[in-house]
Amino acid sequence: MKDELDNAVSAGPATRKTNIEVVTDLMEYSRFGGLAQAFVMDALAKHADRVATSDPEAFDTAFLSGHAWVGVAKEIKAKLDAHLSFVISRQIKDPQCPNTKTKVAAKWKCCR
Repeated sequence: MKDELDNAVSAGPATRKTNIEVVTDLMEYSRFGGLAQAFVMDALAKHADRVATSDPEAFDTAFLSGHAWVGVAKEIKAKLDAHLSFVISRQIKDPQCPNTKTKVAAKWKCCR
C-alpha cells in the first residue's frame, strides 16, 4: 500500500490520471473487491446528502458559487437515490437476496 501511495505522489503531471481514471481505479481495482465499490458509493451518497441540505452561502468563494455546488450535490443525490432505489427494490423482490432484511434496505423509502 505504501508503494502505491509513493507512486501516486511521485507521478508527475505527464503521468497524472484523469478524475474518471482515478474513480475507475477505485471502483474496479481493489484488493477488497466489490467492497471498494460499496465504499465509494456510500461516500458519494453521504457527501452529496450533506452538501445538498446545506446553506449554499457556506460554500461561496471567489472561485466557487455555493448555489452551483449545492445544485450539483442535489443532482448527484437524486441520481444516486434513483440508482440505489432501483437496485434495492430488485433485491427486495427477490426473497433469496441476502440483503433483503438489512439496514441498507430499510434506509430507502421505496423499500418500506
